[in-house]
Amino acid sequence: MPLISTKLHVLNPVWRKKKPRDTEQQEEPEPKPAFIVPETQEICTSAEELQRKITIYNENIWTCRVTGKPNLTYREALKTEATAIRTLRKCFPKFFEKTILERVHLSTLPLESLVHSCWTIIHEQFHIAEPVKLKVDSVSNTPIRGIIDDIIKSQTVPTPVPDNTSPNNSDKENVTKKNSPIKKNYAYSVKVLSDIPVVVHDVPACSIDRINRAPSKDHIKMFIRSHAMRYGPNFTGPWIVNEELLRRHKIPLKSPGCQVDKVKVCLVYC
Repeated sequence: MPLISTKLHVLNPVWRKKKPRDTEQQEEPEPKPAFIVPETQEICTSAEELQRKITIYNENIWTCRVTGKPNLTYREALKTEATAIRTLRKCFPKFFEKTILERVHLSTLPLESLVHSCWTIIHEQFHIAEPVKLKVDSVSNTPIRGIIDDIIKSQTVPTPVPDNTSPNNSDKENVTKKNSPIKKNYAYSVKVLSDIPVVVHDVPACSIDRINRAPSKDHIKMFIRSHAMRYGPNFTGPWIVNEELLRRHKIPLKSPGCQVDKVKVCLVYC
């Protein structure tokens, strides 16, 4: 939902037309309220309140929550937000979600620092349910595909020194590897995709290739803005992830005693 300047906007009660029930005795349709805001279907109590709402929604004071683009009308911000969400669905694989949400929830980092932190952890390791390809010897050309089943962080394996002298290594590949963080030498359990599913344990990171491209920093920023809000004073308040997502990914609070009163604190968007 669009922000009014940098703050969350609270709607009036919204009118929704009830679906007819399949009953022998048809109920009388609920009368439509006299004053409804066209953009949001909010119910107003008077013509004056309705006009005041319409004026606010037509002013260039709205910000797209996902992209952070300011100085929009409500309708423009809503359209920009819908476009950005469609982009995220295409460019942001779901198996990265839990890792990022765990890093975001209750963090007090500024947005740019938080984005870099999330981008780093995505590149430093593989993630649960991520589809991967296992490296095999040069004799076999058939790729072995699988899914990350577990990360064994307590067990690390030696990482061999890569051979960068091969003429097959392109400049583009070398630049990409140089700019990306080095993967931690964790061991992984990989569920091999075959007619008879097999889980291979203790697979070193150097023997695994990523299939899906990791999201860019811009997409990570959009994802954070889409699913979390920052509460309290700017640059110090915690980021709070949407409660539904916390339940879906079974993410506990980092500090059980840390309770945020969303009504009393000042909502700040960075």
